[in-house]
Amino acid sequence: MRGSKYSIERTKEKLDFFYSVRAALPEWFGTWESKIDIILDVIKAGGLILLNGYDKKGRRVLIFNPQDIDPIKYDMAFDIINIFYFLIMEILMDALDQCSVTGLVFGWLTEGLTMGHVALYSNPVSVKKCATVLQDAYPIRPRAMHMLNLPSLAEAAVNLFRSCLNEKMKNRIQVGSLANFVADTGEEVLPKELGGTNGKLQDHIDHTLKLISDKRDWLTLRSGLKSDESKRQGKSKDYSEIFGMEGSFRQLNVD
Repeated sequence: MRGSKYSIERTKEKLDFFYSVRAALPEWFGTWESKIDIILDVIKAGGLILLNGYDKKGRRVLIFNPQDIDPIKYDMAFDIINIFYFLIMEILMDALDQCSVTGLVFGWLTEGLTMGHVALYSNPVSVKKCATVLQDAYPIRPRAMHMLNLPSLAEAAVNLFRSCLNEKMKNRIQVGSLANFVADTGEEVLPKELGGTNGKLQDHIDHTLKLISDKRDWLTLRSGLKSDESKRQGKSKDYSEIFGMEGSFRQLNVD
């Protein structure tokens, strides 16, 4: 309702789209049971973290440290990051967390990325899917995306992602230093390793691990919730309908 400016019709459309996207992307929404152990391993390595607490504007903060996600061991790293985001969103929405009002901040620690890392995040089809889900499917809105110390070799990947976003979301991508990130969020939510006063990074890793581990069975059940497009009256909202043919190379239909 909030994300739809309290329009009943728009809210119904977004609920419909939320479950249609889940049906269209089984590789992201239908595999949580088999992916949770992988995601927990990446969290333990410090690659994916939900900070414990809120920033000075009342927002939740997600930290992505892709250099700690081995591009050889995890050749589907982009999928892992997206599934982690979906798991966290399910937990926060179920808990009626205040971020449904105040939003989220992303901190990408990009210093030290290699070409092996960048290649995993530069697939146009995957980037288009991610942008669509991020913008249009989930009710919790990103308020800022900080790319910290972005190396020049990763600029093309960021520009690709930016090209798939609407103008409002494009303006929320900020490329800068750790100091810019601290200035936006405040020190009170960040761990000492990121210039804050909120404990150590390991405390937040443990917090994230517990959130997902405690909800594991529930998340597995949630993974199966999706629309049944065979029962839809009129045109189905299949993959091509949602993402457009420019984002799909799954099949070629010839009349």
